[in-house]
Amino acid sequence: MEIEKEKITKEKEKKEEKNENKETIQEGLAIISNPNDNTVFYNPVQIINRDMSTLVIQMYAQLLNQEMQELAKKKNKNYDYELKLKENLKPAEFEVTKEKVNRIKRRSTDGYQGLKILEALSATGLRSIRYFKEIDGIANILANDLSETAFNSIHKNVKMNKLNPESEVIPSHGDAIDVMMKHRAPELQFDVIDLDPYGSASIFLDPAIQSIQNGGLLCVTCTDMTVLCGKNPTTVYNKYGALPMKRYYCHEFALRLVLGTIERTANKHKKYIVPLLSLSMNFYIRMFVRVFDGPGEARKGPSKLSHAYQSTITDEFVMMPLVNTYAKNKKNNNPDFHRPNTLPVNDLFDPNLKQNWRSAGPIWNQPIHDQSFVEKSIHFLTQNKQELSFSTFKRMMGILSMVQSELPDSPLYYSLSIISSHFKSSSISLLNFRSALANAGFKQSGTHCLKNAIKTDAPISFIYRVYCAWIEKKGEKESALKKLQNNKAFLHFFKKYTESGSELDKIKIDFTPSSEVKKQMKIKAFYPNPQKNWGPKKRASGKPSKKQNQTQNQKKKKINEK
Repeated sequence: MEIEKEKITKEKEKKEEKNENKETIQEGLAIISNPNDNTVFYNPVQIINRDMSTLVIQMYAQLLNQEMQELAKKKNKNYDYELKLKENLKPAEFEVTKEKVNRIKRRSTDGYQGLKILEALSATGLRSIRYFKEIDGIANILANDLSETAFNSIHKNVKMNKLNPESEVIPSHGDAIDVMMKHRAPELQFDVIDLDPYGSASIFLDPAIQSIQNGGLLCVTCTDMTVLCGKNPTTVYNKYGALPMKRYYCHEFALRLVLGTIERTANKHKKYIVPLLSLSMNFYIRMFVRVFDGPGEARKGPSKLSHAYQSTITDEFVMMPLVNTYAKNKKNNNPDFHRPNTLPVNDLFDPNLKQNWRSAGPIWNQPIHDQSFVEKSIHFLTQNKQELSFSTFKRMMGILSMVQSELPDSPLYYSLSIISSHFKSSSISLLNFRSALANAGFKQSGTHCLKNAIKTDAPISFIYRVYCAWIEKKGEKESALKKLQNNKAFLHFFKKYTESGSELDKIKIDFTPSSEVKKQMKIKAFYPNPQKNWGPKKRASGKPSKKQNQTQNQKKKKINEK
């Protein structure tokens, strides 16, 4: 009887240990047992992050497969001496060594088993498990974490999902930087590296660049948005080697700042980046970039970066590339000659205003999305809606549709509410404002970074003129003049833009709603938070809880007594 009682008590203790501080979470096709005591990090807010990442890697796998098929065709035509992963590049720009060529060839042969993925900071292993179960064409995933508690959690969750921990989702216990540095050899490099740390990803960028395949996909999350948006400029400089700008466009500025850091890091290793998708969501930013080998293209790095100058009085900002690019040889038009740039003070908004300029950067000045990739992603979502397990499907469609409509060659944006506050008058609707720009022949779009914001190629002078015309149309000119008496700068602007015979009067301002703008504004990219306190969580402790320590101590006592 006593032996049976001991067995029953032991079984109860085991069940209690399993259920203590545990909950089962299902996300996508993955089920994990997650500690409730904050020993391992899990944040439900980032479901959209994991859903979007799953989609992007799936589309990247298809893109890579297509590129390899094209390479196989070229090999049959005796063009197998180089791989043109990026179109429209001249042979002189490809400086690929024999070793790299052979490595690329191996990837395109029958011996290629699929994507090799590293999740450098895995926590529960949820992301890796979802990737393996939801994405086609994966060979294996290395799910790494520094915390021993997290490592044990990954191992349990992998087994719970009936995956092989030795060949499919492989748990790893180590420092992320060390793991990546050990995979720098060509035959060990990863096709995809996912960096999703708690805070800044800056310290992981260099080893990630070194351990990724030519044409590989680098996925980067940064959650230190308070810092990136300008609260502590010196902290941003120490982490990213650039200065932030504390303005309403700080979220896109943060994206471009981190992309610039990744580009500079890649250039050090004779590599360069091509962004596929760059997103600002909730309290973090997420970037998906391809990393290519190419010393020739890496030398063009400075021309892809700009210092940003922001007026201290107006909403005008200027993007100034670090260098000007000149043709080295006029015959072949090879842009390989660079000179430091100069600030064109005479071309700025109002030379008589004597305004000061705040500088920041350098930041990425090229497109932050690949529109073709985004279009294919939207098509894939719509065609496979029933089969996909994305709980954030509607929001994903909204964000991607907004990204697709964004102007690719107009960095940053303007806030309509801020412009309205300058003139101290009734605000204009976003539809009327954007229609006025479109009807005047200027490009315009919204942005996924901020609601009621505008990206446009129109100069700030015309933007102010549109607002002044709206005030006149509403019959509020006299009241606006009175309210602006204490603001000499905008009083000057208002008088200047409402004078008859000015150059800007030659452009007719028409507030008639544009059908194109109406269509764009139907896109719903901004959704309310599904729960209260929907934001970042505390950093995981990585240590056993008090209850776990007590149970472990009780076990030790029983063993010692025996």
